[in-house]
Amino acid sequence: MKLTGSLRSGFEPREGTRLLLRFLEREAVTLRMSAAALADHGLIVACAAVGWWAARHGLLGLPTVLLAWLIVTQRLRALENLVHYGGHGHFSRTSRRWNDFLTDVLAGAATFSCASGIRTSHNGPHHVGLAIPNLDPDLRRLIELRADELEGLSGLALMRALLVRLPRYALGFWRTVGGDARTLVRGLAFHAAAWLGPAMLVLGPAEGVGAYALTIVVPILLLVPFRFLAELEEHLYSAPASIVEATPQNEHRWAWLLHPHADGEHLMHHLFPNAPFWELRRLRLVLERTDPEFRRRVRRRRTYLGRMDDGGGGGGQKAA
Repeated sequence: MKLTGSLRSGFEPREGTRLLLRFLEREAVTLRMSAAALADHGLIVACAAVGWWAARHGLLGLPTVLLAWLIVTQRLRALENLVHYGGHGHFSRTSRRWNDFLTDVLAGAATFSCASGIRTSHNGPHHVGLAIPNLDPDLRRLIELRADELEGLSGLALMRALLVRLPRYALGFWRTVGGDARTLVRGLAFHAAAWLGPAMLVLGPAEGVGAYALTIVVPILLLVPFRFLAELEEHLYSAPASIVEATPQNEHRWAWLLHPHADGEHLMHHLFPNAPFWELRRLRLVLERTDPEFRRRVRRRRTYLGRMDDGGGGGGQKAA
């Protein structure tokens, strides 16, 4: 994982793509970003309610509880991704204060993160310092966790290796997203007002606390390994020549689960960080159709942490 120097984009968009990009970077985003966050909250509340109803049926309801945990965890990850986009100013193009307010209220408070933290500790360090060990916080975190030792593991061996790394990973990620006492207090206040309080009013104090613990707290704990699994395949840090080689497209069967809100289009986000997430796939398809060189160089992951395919479908470098 040793690398020095900064990475070039390794890509120059053609005139037609630049015109499309200029349009997308000016596209109105506030309503659609807000709607995405509210939809995530709606799914979380609905699945939490179904999960608690199923839990009251004992073992017969266990499959439904497990499914509810999975969906709530995944939508919490989706909210985290919206906070990430909010750190890039995607909730408002015109006002940083309004952008940060919407990001923190609609997505950040639920996931104990904030737009200003992402902007400070992620935007410059990760995007500008991608793959530079003393600058890139994501790479630094993986080095500290000896993530290269996870290569080739699967099943129970992978789970054991992840579990021993989770506490240190959680602390490192918390620092990266600007975690501090204020973020914690804001998150706890949101949980009390939006989830715990209503549950106690509807179900009674004791049952409400139980429902909140089972259907919200458990998924928050599950979010830590869920996020770790997703982050492990966002970049290739084994001597990439440019951002294109360092950032694969995750197109395997579980990508939709691990990478909500177009996080699987991570390469497009690094090349065009101002483009809204719902346009990233469109941008990639335009590039692949109009630029054979880009299509040839893009790396595609067909299985989780699997070997790379290039744009022509050939074999590639193994994930680091």
